[in-house]
Amino acid sequence: MQIFAYPGDRVDFISKSASAGAVEFGDPIGLIEEFFGPAHTKTDLQNKEGHQELTYYNGSLSFEFSVGKLYAITVEPALSKEKIEIFVDRERVSGPVGEAAQERTEQVGVTANYGDVLETIRFTARNN
Repeated sequence: MQIFAYPGDRVDFISKSASAGAVEFGDPIGLIEEFFGPAHTKTDLQNKEGHQELTYYNGSLSFEFSVGKLYAITVEPALSKEKIEIFVDRERVSGPVGEAAQERTEQVGVTANYGDVLETIRFTARNN
C-alpha cells in the first residue's frame, strides 16, 4: 500500500491492486468505514485522548475521531503484513530513509518516530 499525505488536508491510499481513494480530515466515521470496510477494532468509548478510534491491518492504520469527525491518522508500518510506503507531499519518508525525510516531516509539522526506518507517523487536522 502507498500512502500519500498532505498534512492537515487529506491522505490518499493506493492499494497493491491500484484501487485508490482519499480521506479528508473532518470526514465522518461512516465514510472511513465505507472506504475501508468494517473496522478491525473500534472503540465504542473514547480513548485516553478523548477520541473514538478505528483500526485496520493489525493496528498498523489507526483513525481517530473527535465529535464524530476524522481528527488524526496514525500509521505503524511494521505492524502490517503488507508493505506500506509513506509519502509526505510526494516525498518518501518511510523505509530506510535519510535525514532529509526526517527533516521533511518536521518541516510540515508531522509527528514521526524513526529508528533504522520509520516506525510511526501521525497526521492531524489543521489547527488542532
